[in-house]
Amino acid sequence: MKLISIDEYADRLRKEDPDFDKGLAEAEMSLKVALAVKKLRHELGLTQKDFAKLVGKSTSTIARIETGFDKANSQTLIDIAVKTHKSLDFQFI
Repeated sequence: MKLISIDEYADRLRKEDPDFDKGLAEAEMSLKVALAVKKLRHELGLTQKDFAKLVGKSTSTIARIETGFDKANSQTLIDIAVKTHKSLDFQFI
């Protein structure tokens, strides 16, 4: 099996799946949300269980958000911001 670069592999996937770039963009945004939520929880010094209780969500919901398995909707992110006394900034770049 010939080794290929990640870019070559991505190009191959683009040819096979016209929605590849859309899926990739969604995965990247989900990862950014996951990392931001986890970073906030760590900054607050809370376990997932304690953080979930603070923001009014289940522990499994927080775990799924932090691992990227669950897409946090805007209301969930607003709830997290309000309950942690943080602001939330959305921008299109």
